[in-house]
Amino acid sequence: MYAAAADQERSGTDVAGREIKREFDRADLSFHMRSLEATGNRAIVQTATHSHALIRVFGIRKNIHDADSMKLTCAQHQAILDAIASHDADAAAAAALEHIQYGLMLYLKLMEQLGMESGIGQASEVE
Repeated sequence: MYAAAADQERSGTDVAGREIKREFDRADLSFHMRSLEATGNRAIVQTATHSHALIRVFGIRKNIHDADSMKLTCAQHQAILDAIASHDADAAAAAALEHIQYGLMLYLKLMEQLGMESGIGQASEVE
């Protein structure tokens, strides 16, 4: 992930191109899946695997990646890993919650943008 974020920063473009985005998304998915697998909870791993498949099939994942958001995601992942490595469950939970809230905020912004582009949710004028 760090390599993709660095590649994006060096690219000089506002948002990541297809290859950088693909590299970043692969590493991001790997982090999440390995984290879930480490819990030993097969049901949650299966649910995440199926959710990822649905996202790929229906093309829901359309986040725009810029260097700042990519670096922030890396930092959030590192905070989770550091807390786990220090056996600090409270810090790991807090870091994971922060990361989830950030992802949710990005997703809601995306849904709002997609809604605006398609006209969904826009007030219509009545004459």
